[in-house]
Amino acid sequence: MESIDTNFQVLLPDPLSKDNSYLTVVSGNQDNTTILDCNLDARLKTFTYLKHSQQNENFLIEATRNFIKKQNFSELNELLDEGEITEEEYEIQLKDNPEKYFISLKNINSPDEVIVIANLVKRIGLNLRDFSTSEVSEMFSVKENQLISHVNNLRNVLK
Repeated sequence: MESIDTNFQVLLPDPLSKDNSYLTVVSGNQDNTTILDCNLDARLKTFTYLKHSQQNENFLIEATRNFIKKQNFSELNELLDEGEITEEEYEIQLKDNPEKYFISLKNINSPDEVIVIANLVKRIGLNLRDFSTSEVSEMFSVKENQLISHVNNLRNVLK
């Protein structure tokens, strides 16, 4: 197995310095040295943007999956109502394939997630309709009581 020699050194900003917004990465040896200064503010903004984008993607995927589950459940109910399947076949489908028909609600991990959800709800419902908290909860698989609690806490902070 071939190994790669890494000779990077990270120099953290001097806390006593007036300009401590840069992180310095040094690579090399006595003959050849490369120094890369990284602005910490830019790195933080990039990290925040990437985290926000990932949260958006995760919630949109969850909302799409939940839409499909609702459609599957409606189709199964329609088959039962039209007599194409028996009550027993209906129950078996639900029991054997819960991931296909049921939406699981999860905990909200941070107030940031509520902000992402609120932004997505605003963009999804734009001039089409308003959503109830139970619909938002189901759409994004989050617990309604936590959603309400976080929204109220955010309102209090913004007052």
